[in-house]
Amino acid sequence: MNADLLCRMASGFHKTGVDAAWRLRGTGPDAFRMIGPAAVNLALAAELYLKAVHLLNGRRPLDTHELWKLFKTLPRLTVEVLGLNYSQALATTDDELKSMHMVISRASEGEKKDFPPTPDTVKLLLVGHNHAFTSWRYLHEFSSKGYAYHFDFHAMHVFCGVLNAHVSNLLNARTPHFGVANVNTGESV
Repeated sequence: MNADLLCRMASGFHKTGVDAAWRLRGTGPDAFRMIGPAAVNLALAAELYLKAVHLLNGRRPLDTHELWKLFKTLPRLTVEVLGLNYSQALATTDDELKSMHMVISRASEGEKKDFPPTPDTVKLLLVGHNHAFTSWRYLHEFSSKGYAYHFDFHAMHVFCGVLNAHVSNLLNARTPHFGVANVNTGESV
């Protein structure tokens, strides 16, 4: 795995997720159609950013999509810094993207669920979105019981922005690796 490549991929999924989430502000079929892609792309972006942070801290990332597990296994100081940066960014960023709650159930079993508040800590955000990548990716598959999913697009966008800045700072702080090779033979000199 390569941290720079993970960061670039995460940035692309982040942008795609935000672009899709902006469409949710509208009405009509396009808004509904973009719920799954927006959630999946933002969740994958967060996962890849977290895996890049692991690599840049000299650790092999866990082989999981679980956001909370990826976060809580980071070095303690990194967890604290990212948590503080998230709380500060959330408090100073206008909530322009929607939070969505989707319930699919039989008509006779429909139930009203309360929307969770905007998660003001990384733990609340990631525990609440821990399986978002896999859940929202399979939105079209549901049992007879149905499901209830929630995604806070604004909070996840803010968190991805914090992760992007953190990873970018770590990448910029790395000592470049240079090698010298003979142009004719390609052998190291």
